[in-house]
Amino acid sequence: MRETIAVKTIIDLRLLREVNEEGRRPLAADDGITYINAPLEMASTEGVPPEEVLNLLYRQCLASDSLVTAVKQIAESAGTPTVFHCAAGKDRTGVVAAIVLGLLGVEEDAIVADYMASAANMQRMVD
Repeated sequence: MRETIAVKTIIDLRLLREVNEEGRRPLAADDGITYINAPLEMASTEGVPPEEVLNLLYRQCLASDSLVTAVKQIAESAGTPTVFHCAAGKDRTGVVAAIVLGLLGVEEDAIVADYMASAANMQRMVD
């Protein structure tokens, strides 16, 4: 029998517009769960050459005050089940995961491998 883990905190990295359009998800409605919206800005990429798009998006995430909010909340929630997510789970969530893993002392090769596993499974997640 699997043990159930009761999530205590949800950190939503989506923009308020995304939250309003898509909703807060079923777990976020639970009264026993703390919900925090820490939107990581994603710049408009209109007119940006395709090879520079990801670089621009990641730079914006790294400059966001919400990134500090998210990482601080994860640290404050240490020892309690915490979920953080964005819309797809690769870019904004990947940035936060990489920073948290790095702060925990995980080796860079393992962090990159973790990120690449998400990228390799992206189509399946979208489907």
